[in-house]
Amino acid sequence: MRQVRPSALYTGRGVMVVEAPAGRLDTDDPEACAKREALEESGLKIAELEHIGTFWISPATSTERAHLYLGRYSEADRLSDGGGLHDEGEQIIVEEVPISRILAMADSGELDDVKTFCAVQALRLRYPEICA
Repeated sequence: MRQVRPSALYTGRGVMVVEAPAGRLDTDDPEACAKREALEESGLKIAELEHIGTFWISPATSTERAHLYLGRYSEADRLSDGGGLHDEGEQIIVEEVPISRILAMADSGELDDVKTFCAVQALRLRYPEICA
């Protein structure tokens, strides 16, 4: 998916950032939050998630932690068009990127969202057979 990020515009890298679905943790259950965000942002109902890890976002400046997951889906899991919640100011463009393309984006530096980059690298390490 692509989303408008003012900080990216400010740095001159463009206004749209390619990102995996993500959101602020509203509950004590990171997995439930990840599933909710996947549905809101991408329109996908993800049944099972594989935990990649929990990481500091910026340990020198923030107490925020990210819980990263991988999830499988099929076209049957698409329940809506996604796009985020408009009342939260989200204007997400849902874009399904082939694995070969997202790997190339990570390798070329075109993929500059760190949580998405980490998820792509975890995918590459855990499932080399689908990343060949």
